[in-house]
Amino acid sequence: MEYFNSDLSAAVIGAIAALVANFFILILLDKRKKGNELKLLNSEIEDIQRHCKANIKVLDIISFDNGKLPSSMHFKKLKVYESSILFSPEMYRSIKVKIAKDLYRFKTEIRNVNIEIDTLLDYLNNNHKIEIAVVEEYIEYIKGKCVYIGKCASSLNTRKFKYSKNSKPANYTPRIIYEESKFL
Repeated sequence: MEYFNSDLSAAVIGAIAALVANFFILILLDKRKKGNELKLLNSEIEDIQRHCKANIKVLDIISFDNGKLPSSMHFKKLKVYESSILFSPEMYRSIKVKIAKDLYRFKTEIRNVNIEIDTLLDYLNNNHKIEIAVVEEYIEYIKGKCVYIGKCASSLNTRKFKYSKNSKPANYTPRIIYEESKFL
């Protein structure tokens, strides 16, 4: 009977050790997953920051002097698509509440700019008489929002994540394609 008790106690101790080991392995795997998600989020925020800088350059070189309207593709490219990890609900489960609050605000700003770009595209595509002054106002407003979002992205990177250098070449100059004018 004594032999049976020692085998039973060894089995119980072994089972407890296995459960504890599995628990710690799950914790380590969860931490690794969260670390990878934060790296991916950091990369996404850096991409958004570069995207905003490129958008500002595009908006700066748009001109109506030639009597033509810029192609709508230039405005479509200004958007940050909601397939971004920033829009993934799972991302917010693995980060601190303070960071999540800032990211939610950031995400809302991006969503709002996307709506404003859609409004500009709707105006350009559905009006028979386009007013240059209205388009210029839209462009200046969106440019200001791109500056703001770029600053928010920079702030998020420097405050909460490790910052890495911008990999976009400094001499990047977008080329604008013009379509026949609806307003002249």
